[in-house]
Amino acid sequence: MQSDDDIAPVSFFTYLLVCVLPVTAAVLVAAALFGLSVTHELAKQKADESLLRQNRQTGTIIEFRIENILSQVKNLSDNALLINGLIDVEGRDDYLPPFFRELRVAGATGARIEMTDYKGRLLFANSMAQSFSAENDGWRKPVLEKGKPWYRLNAEGLIVVEPLLYLGDAEGAIVVTLGMGDLAELLDVGVQYNETLVIDGTNQVLFTSNTEFGAIGSVYDTAGRDDWRVIASPLVRNPDIRVLTLQWESVALATQQWIQNFLVVGIVIALGVLVGAVALAAYLVKRDVFRLSGIVRRITGTRDMGERVTPSGPAELDELGGDFNTMLEAFERTTASFEYVDGIVSNTADGIFTVDFSGRIETFNLAAERMFGYAADDVFGKEISMLLPNDHEGESTENLLRNFVNHSRVSSDGAREVHGRRRDGTVFPIELNVAEMRTGEEARFIGIARDITERQEAERLKAEFVATVSHELRTPLTSIKGALGLIQSGVTGDVSAQQQSMLDIAYNNSDRLVALINDLLDMEKFEAGKMTYYMSTVDAQTLINDAIEANKGYGDEHGVSFVNDSAEDQFLVRADKDRLMQVLANLMSNAVKFSPRGDAVQIRAFRRDGNIRVEVEDRGPGIPEEYRTNIFEKFSQADSSDTRQSGGTGLGLPIARAIVEQHGGDLRFSTEEGKGTTFYFELPELVNKRAPDVDATTEENRCRVLICEDDKDVAQILSKLLAESGCQSVIAHSAEQAKQHLESDHFDAMTLDISLPGEDGISFLRQLRKQPETRNLPVVIISATADMGRRELNGDAVGIVDWIQKPIDTEVFPERLRSTIQRVPNKKPRILHVEDDEGVLKFVDALVGRTADCIAAKTFGEAERRLGNERFDLVILDLMLPDGVGEDLLPRLKGSGRSPTPVIVFSSKEVSRETADGIRAALVKSQTSNDELMQVIHSAIEKGKEVAEPLS
Repeated sequence: MQSDDDIAPVSFFTYLLVCVLPVTAAVLVAAALFGLSVTHELAKQKADESLLRQNRQTGTIIEFRIENILSQVKNLSDNALLINGLIDVEGRDDYLPPFFRELRVAGATGARIEMTDYKGRLLFANSMAQSFSAENDGWRKPVLEKGKPWYRLNAEGLIVVEPLLYLGDAEGAIVVTLGMGDLAELLDVGVQYNETLVIDGTNQVLFTSNTEFGAIGSVYDTAGRDDWRVIASPLVRNPDIRVLTLQWESVALATQQWIQNFLVVGIVIALGVLVGAVALAAYLVKRDVFRLSGIVRRITGTRDMGERVTPSGPAELDELGGDFNTMLEAFERTTASFEYVDGIVSNTADGIFTVDFSGRIETFNLAAERMFGYAADDVFGKEISMLLPNDHEGESTENLLRNFVNHSRVSSDGAREVHGRRRDGTVFPIELNVAEMRTGEEARFIGIARDITERQEAERLKAEFVATVSHELRTPLTSIKGALGLIQSGVTGDVSAQQQSMLDIAYNNSDRLVALINDLLDMEKFEAGKMTYYMSTVDAQTLINDAIEANKGYGDEHGVSFVNDSAEDQFLVRADKDRLMQVLANLMSNAVKFSPRGDAVQIRAFRRDGNIRVEVEDRGPGIPEEYRTNIFEKFSQADSSDTRQSGGTGLGLPIARAIVEQHGGDLRFSTEEGKGTTFYFELPELVNKRAPDVDATTEENRCRVLICEDDKDVAQILSKLLAESGCQSVIAHSAEQAKQHLESDHFDAMTLDISLPGEDGISFLRQLRKQPETRNLPVVIISATADMGRRELNGDAVGIVDWIQKPIDTEVFPERLRSTIQRVPNKKPRILHVEDDEGVLKFVDALVGRTADCIAAKTFGEAERRLGNERFDLVILDLMLPDGVGEDLLPRLKGSGRSPTPVIVFSSKEVSRETADGIRAALVKSQTSNDELMQVIHSAIEKGKEVAEPLS
């Protein structure tokens, strides 16, 4: 006998087949009836669509007729005869009465046509007007005061009023009135088979094809209309007027009524059969479903992931149970992984939090709770700005987070030092790294914060300690060195040879201590960004000769000479001469230390790719391979034996490299063991410059550009490109350094990277615009986030000459740079601004700033006088003046025996085609941004200069 375990499970399909088979025929019948029902509904839908189509067609015809009336009245208002009649007060009675007597409106022959003056008083009327029919209507203010057309359609008729405009002002009006009869004729479109009504917003009947629905002028009543199918739609131009199309319900659906009755009976029978079949199937299946549901509830309640579903039922339910077991196993693995990651995040020393795209906090780990003093539940759903101090208020959360993300992308370590705010309101320094991540289609930000209070305090204490110790050592060392020098010189009496030897040792070592202290102080200044530079034009050839003279004694002491191996030429750079002397002194002393006696150190300068390269070459032992990677690190030397033999602090090369980098260059070396070492650096050459002692004024007249860029390689490239364009440049790697340069020196333009360490470029730019000295400084934005910056600064970026997206195209950039330099002229151009609005005059004057001198002319007469007596580089013209029309000035600007003056029309009125052909540009007020206006002004001035230049 076969056991129950050997019997194959019956599939769910078999269960349903057994239950449904007896009723298959009934279901097919029901399906057929359902098809008829669908056909019936489609018939109703078609009837409604036909009625709607007829309704819209009626509305279109009515609107066309109304528009025809309005068009005729508009054409009449533009009639030159009528406008002339407004001016010709004495002669108009001779020709206007006959004109009006026979005047008719096509399509409404009974319409009354009247003409009024600017006060709305009747002047003339056609023969259909017995009295001034529109005298008390409310059209005077919109038509006569505002110069706007007006019309009204109601049960009393149609009134259309058009202003008679002269020089833009309403000096009269044309009034056309259609009475009830003409209105009914206008609204009657002659629709057959159905009924048509036209009603206004108060349901008052304006027209009816069947008085059963109400007479004209009565209120339309919807009661008793259940047997009618009604479609209503408003007129497009006048939504208060609606067109109603009505049709008997029985007419529309008469042929389908019997189908509906038949379907009701069939559907009831089919539903009864199906309900019985489904109930039987549900009874057979629900026992196994309830068993599976019970297992799920137990797992959910006890969290016991070890329980599994055992198969015992229909094949489909067994498969479902197997899938459920697979899901439990995957969930177990996911839970374990989540707990592992959560344990790491919760126990890390750094605060970690996630923020959604709107800036609301979603997660907050334990370290963040300890750091900021908030529990995670206290910050969930709150703005991230609650953790930041007030210096970020006013900046959108999205922009704030994106600035952090952009800084993390471009900075070397991805971190940014900012301030956080604890729950008690105290502010503390943090190192914040923000990255953008995406989960599906949603964007989020993840932030990692580290409290650097102790680190900053340690750095401060270190800086104070170094400074204090260094300065405290300098005083006694100065006394010691001075005293030893006096004794050596014999001032205190003769000394023996042995004493002299001891004195030399003491004196030389005091020198080494002084050099060490000086190097320590210089290194601290570099790291703190407090090193000051005094830039001037320097000839590298002269610099080398001076350095050789200054270090000759040191070389003689070691038996090594210096040779200037440069060509006989000038090599001009912009630099701090004393600092470059310090660089050369370090390189030359190092070369002397490692050169054999009797040898010579070669120093040379030469041109290379638009730069001046300076090299110091020795023929010493070279730098071993293992020490080359860290040669520029602090306190780094070849090895301990060399240190004892050669001396030195190990700070000379790091200081020299920092000085060169602040000049926009880089200090590098090439070496070969056993053959020697060459240290070299490159600085941008000042093109076509004479030596400073020959002509000092030439240097002062050069265009000087401040490069504000934190990336040293990019800054060097920009400096080279500026040098090739004949410009001087100074590099600042942060906003703070740029401020120092701007306070101590004058610049004609500036390049700016938006993503800067510390204070970002956008905030820095806004600060510049608030200061009178830098408010109009031309700025070229060069950044990887230029487009975003442009959107953020839209309307505020006054004086931004250009936007350049990184990476920089070195072939295109010089051309755009030359254009920028040309916008800093030696002599300001003169602009005549013809404008009667004081606010616009002040705005344009502030916008132009130091770029040009802006002279105001508030009237046509004043502008005419100035153009006759003075010469201008550009005219900004408003077309609407209190005493004339701006276009009349254009013929006076074409020039007589001289080049025409460029003209920019800046007006609220759009120019005609004829006017546009004779001007440089046309800008509409309120539709032109500051950048657009500034660019057009610059372009017009530059093109005007090109035209004005005489042929050679």
